[in-house]
Amino acid sequence: MVRILALATVAVLSAGPAMAQTCQCFPQFRQGDIEREADIVVEGVVENVVRARRETQVSIQVNRMIKGPYMMSAMVVTPADAATCGVRFDIGQRVIIAAKRDGEFYRTNTCMNLGFTVPPVVPSR
Repeated sequence: MVRILALATVAVLSAGPAMAQTCQCFPQFRQGDIEREADIVVEGVVENVVRARRETQVSIQVNRMIKGPYMMSAMVVTPADAATCGVRFDIGQRVIIAAKRDGEFYRTNTCMNLGFTVPPVVPSR
């Protein structure tokens, strides 16, 4: 009995990290569902990115508010890597993000941003 319990414990511990390294978005929502769940949806440009061990903090200059109170800049936090559903942000990147309020920040992840695409920039002639 002790031997079976020990083997079961090893199996669970062995399976744990492999399962934890995959971002899975269930259930998968449509863009309209995500917009209803989000506190803000903004289109803007990434101004600053600070990466830490577990989280990435991003400042976004807001060009257009799709949902939420008017703001010139949004401070958004996301998990640090894709394995934990983090969104990758780069300075100067044009983005549309959906996020939920968490104190002074807004939190987002890959699952909240499925289906959002930034319209292409059409150069003027």
